[in-house]
Amino acid sequence: MNRAAFLVFLSPLVLIAIGVGYVQATRHSGTRGAEDVPGEALYREVLQSVRDRYVVVPEDDRLVYGAARGIVSELDVHSRVYDDGEWAQHSLRSAGKYAGIGIVIGKLRGRLSVLEAVPRGPAARAGVRHGDRILAIDGGPVDDALSLPEFGKRLRGEVGSDVRLRVVGLDATSEREVVVTRGLAPERLAYGYPLESDSSVGYVHVESFRQTTLEQFDEAVEALLSQEIQSLVLDLRGNLGGSFDAAVSLVDRFVRAGVIVRTQGRTSSRPREASSETPYASIPLVVLVDGYSASASEIVAGALQDHARAILVGERTFGKGVVQEVAKFRSGWPGGLKLTTAHYFTPAGRSIERSIGLDRSRRHRGGIEPDVLVKMTPRLASDQERQEWYGRMGMHRQRGRYAPRVRRILRDQETDPFEDLQLEAALALFADGWDGDRKLGG
Repeated sequence: MNRAAFLVFLSPLVLIAIGVGYVQATRHSGTRGAEDVPGEALYREVLQSVRDRYVVVPEDDRLVYGAARGIVSELDVHSRVYDDGEWAQHSLRSAGKYAGIGIVIGKLRGRLSVLEAVPRGPAARAGVRHGDRILAIDGGPVDDALSLPEFGKRLRGEVGSDVRLRVVGLDATSEREVVVTRGLAPERLAYGYPLESDSSVGYVHVESFRQTTLEQFDEAVEALLSQEIQSLVLDLRGNLGGSFDAAVSLVDRFVRAGVIVRTQGRTSSRPREASSETPYASIPLVVLVDGYSASASEIVAGALQDHARAILVGERTFGKGVVQEVAKFRSGWPGGLKLTTAHYFTPAGRSIERSIGLDRSRRHRGGIEPDVLVKMTPRLASDQERQEWYGRMGMHRQRGRYAPRVRRILRDQETDPFEDLQLEAALALFADGWDGDRKLGG
């Protein structure tokens, strides 16, 4: 038996033996004892044989985590086991932070430059400003011919370590040195700006749903309202999901009353309902979605569509309609488990899931069909192609969040402008006088 098959063979027994198969929301007061584990004797016999006679001495931790991953991989593509290092990264991402200095870099007039110093990030606090050209990193001169990922490697490092930058301001002549202490920088998970083609329309992009998404979303919308925007475009394209609670809270900003989402697992259905706190209930809203709007994004899109609160424009969404619980292992092992525990349903009772845990009678294409179908995403054959295409779209839609002079330079040096047909369709709805009100299914 080869090693991979061996690990899968052991996985059910090891997983139960180390107590991995529970998450915080589904814990029970009692736990089966080790003597109750089916096949424990066989597991111990095989494990002892491996320890005694395998060609090299195996690491127990590798066997245990490999076996746990084996059983979880048999469930679905979304559940997973985290070891200690992976759990730390997951926790950091869930908090909406990353280890770095908090800048967005790009090429301005062919030179490595700071497109944005993320507000409240280490670089912004140290005095790095948008438009700064980076001349040297830790005393080493910058070769502008290098790629942006190569520059990124030079800027990354351990939290608490310093990086020394020599910079010069945009259109300035005097250089200055800035020392930035690497730390936990906030991710820009939501940002907004008035559209240049129609300043009465505000645009907000939500990249993913994390602990800090709602705070950033509210900041973006409030800033737009202070600029007297009359309507709003919410862009969920490429948003693969994240926090269930953050998605529900975002819907609650727009829907006055009623069910936002229902969940159904081994326990009875648990509806989440709108509260009376609805600050954006009257803003005409269009939501942009595509084939990579998934999970929490589909909760938002489905609820807003069912409540006739927004027009959905774009392409059918991904079709991940499952709720996942995430918790640290309670057995003392480092790491944690992400486990699919329920399906979710839109307020009108629609199941978004494609197939996981559904009987054949309920399986379908999955996802949410937009009200206005606008196909724009090309056929993407690989993850690399997807990253490149979304990277190009991301550069286009992020531009609005940069300082005006940075935007002007980026626009002037653009040779192949990105054509956003879906955003144009959203603008056409507002131009036609649509005020945000429509009948369900209209």
